Amino acid sequence: MNNTINNYSTAFTSGSLLFKESEAFIAEINDASKYMAGDEVVGYNFIPVNSERSKKILGSEINKRLLYLKNEKFIELYRVSDKLNKHLILFYSFSKTYQIIVDFMFETILSKWYNLDFEVSSDDFQNFIYKQMDSHQELESLTANTQKKISQVVIRALNELGILKDNKLQKLEFDYQVLKSIALNGDSWFLELVFLNESERKEIIGE
Repeated sequence: MNNTINNYSTAFTSGSLLFKESEAFIAEINDASKYMAGDEVVGYNFIPVNSERSKKILGSEINKRLLYLKNEKFIELYRVSDKLNKHLILFYSFSKTYQIIVDFMFETILSKWYNLDFEVSSDDFQNFIYKQMDSHQELESLTANTQKKISQVVIRALNELGILKDNKLQKLEFDYQVLKSIALNGDSWFLELVFLNESERKEIIGE
């Protein structure tokens, strides 16, 4: 995990995991290696929304998140995974793209998990934003409406992933191969975000 303090981007108001849209986008990728290398450009016309502007916004957002994976293997893994693990890959790409998600997960969600406090709502993300304003002054420019919207998006992402259900945190059994691929991609820190304990993480990492 990158502990360097960089400006937080909160440019994810267009959607949480964007599963339906990502399904359509990934289906259009012919060669995952070329796509990741920037040698294959995927258009946006097929994104399943009516507005041309929305197609462009959503397509651009999905493209950005997938490229942050920096590994074509996840495109192939996505294609052969069930819905649960597709959501896991999408949440991984969401986290890779937005450091604010990672920090929220570590500082708020994992703190709650380890303290057996399983209740989570959008207020928790808004409180996290307030706490971060001293070290991330860029957050001070967010309007109350934007704060509310991004908080709802983050909580919706946790619901879509499945680790939050009826406002309560829960642990799920994700595919070992997907988790192993994430660890091999240099992001073993992510395993803790989906509530794997130390021995489970060591088994996947191979320690």
